[in-house]
Amino acid sequence: VGEKCVLVPYLKRHVEHYNKWMQSPELLEMTASEPLTIEEEYEMQRSWREDENSRISTGFVCCLPMIR
Repeated sequence: VGEKCVLVPYLKRHVEHYNKWMQSPELLEMTASEPLTIEEEYEMQRSWREDENSRISTGFVCCLPMIR
């Protein structure tokens, strides 16, 4: 586990929260992303995990480590 950042596999349970984050114009600009609907985001997450032709086999979310 990293001290400053933890990479967490981007799973279906993360999609709703991630999609809300990515409605931010600032985040969209910083990541050179286009806004996606929630349905498009679920499809994107699914394709990364299941599409054998995808160049991305697993997406990750960078999180702050939990304080214990």
